[in-house]
Amino acid sequence: MERPIRRTAEEGRYLSFQLASETYAVPIKSVSEIIGLSDITHVPNMPEYMKGIINLRGRVLPVMDLRKKFSLQITEYNRETCIIIVEIWSRKVGLIVDTVREVLDFRNNQIEAAPDIGGQTHNQCLIGIGKLTDRVVILVEPSLILGPEELAGHAGLASVA
Repeated sequence: MERPIRRTAEEGRYLSFQLASETYAVPIKSVSEIIGLSDITHVPNMPEYMKGIINLRGRVLPVMDLRKKFSLQITEYNRETCIIIVEIWSRKVGLIVDTVREVLDFRNNQIEAAPDIGGQTHNQCLIGIGKLTDRVVILVEPSLILGPEELAGHAGLASVA
């Protein structure tokens, strides 16, 4: 069953993760599992942010580096680097993140609309800002990170996912 695409954040539970110095979060309903960084097979002629494919218990999944997709500074992977498996357009896709932080529960009064800061790649997938007492969390919708045409347009990735 395909989950409806959120364009604005709703109250609920979110899985938070770190990219560079910022905390991001995705709706927990879109997350299948979290795995350690494993061997990634490079697929030729893919955009730089598509790292390749992995074999997850016999199922081949495409994997994307969110730092590259969001045009953030690239760093070496380390022990804390992991892959969040999410559902994007009825397909499972791996998102490489610096580290997973925690599950956060946001209420409506803790969520602000995403600011309109034109031109940024990651603004397309921003659905809101979660406000905590000590920091803000950028809320993103996985299905807005890659459009269906973009996922289908990557020869080989749509068919393996």
